[in-house]
Amino acid sequence: MKQSFILPTLLCILFTSCDTDIEKKLVKPTSEVPAPLLKSEGFTNIIINETNINLFPIVLNWTKSDFGEDIIVEYSLEMAENASFTKSLTVTVGNNTYSKAISSADLNKWVINNFNGLDANGLPVKVNLLMRISATIALENPTVTIPPDKVFSNTISLTVVPYSIVTTASLPL
Repeated sequence: MKQSFILPTLLCILFTSCDTDIEKKLVKPTSEVPAPLLKSEGFTNIIINETNINLFPIVLNWTKSDFGEDIIVEYSLEMAENASFTKSLTVTVGNNTYSKAISSADLNKWVINNFNGLDANGLPVKVNLLMRISATIALENPTVTIPPDKVFSNTISLTVVPYSIVTTASLPL
């Protein structure tokens, strides 16, 4: 009697234990994805000093890039001194985010650390920056070895003079 229950039980487990309902998402080819349209509000000629270091002199807004239905898009801010963006700084903005307020403190740090915003004596130097937004598919699996293609917005330009505390000890004799 026990043996007569074994075969039906195994067959029942075999046919009910596997679930093959995998959710598939269709992703548009990059050539069909609209690039974000970038606009800025605020200043494009920014001189940072101790009175405005904690303010937000520029706000970036952009339109959505549609990679397909229910596809999460990751946006990043890219900054460079040339239009080819060969030596650029990339700051992740977030998923499905369409705005970024940029603080004077962040701009100051980025310009000094990445774009030679100080001369050899530690004095501020005016830096011309180009900014753009890149959009790509947000990956749920960080082990993917071939990253998806990106689409890029138009560029906006701004000039930044960073703030640096210069003491008499740091000046050459």
